[in-house]
Amino acid sequence: MKGFKLNFIHLCDDASFSQEGKLSIIGIFDVVHLTNIPGTLVRAYLVSNFTVLDNDLKEAKIAVKVKNKKNNEEVIKTPELTVNVPGVNQPVGSKQKTLGLSLQLVNMTFKETGEYLIEVEINGEKIGEYTFFVNLVKSPKEVN
Repeated sequence: MKGFKLNFIHLCDDASFSQEGKLSIIGIFDVVHLTNIPGTLVRAYLVSNFTVLDNDLKEAKIAVKVKNKKNNEEVIKTPELTVNVPGVNQPVGSKQKTLGLSLQLVNMTFKETGEYLIEVEINGEKIGEYTFFVNLVKSPKEVN
């Protein structure tokens, strides 16, 4: 049985949480425009949310990989993050438990254009993925 269900996953310019726990996501994108290859995306945020299906689960080990879809080469692989699952042993019929992830990704260097994949694993199980593209654009000096 899968322990989690993906609700959403986004790559964005910025993400923050209010004091009340409300999530703000700014600048969702699925294309990275670079002026040079290799090129670097200086900063982005990966934001995702999952419903916890196993009511007795007490902790989750989360791993994130960013890789080139064509050759499977890893751009970034995070260390495994261990988080406590909130609301363990909630009564039946209560609101479903959710687990959110906001991860700042810095200095992602891309060696080539093309399709890339972000994979999220929880407790060794692939829960979700997000596809994005890296494109090369001409700098203003090169445009006629």
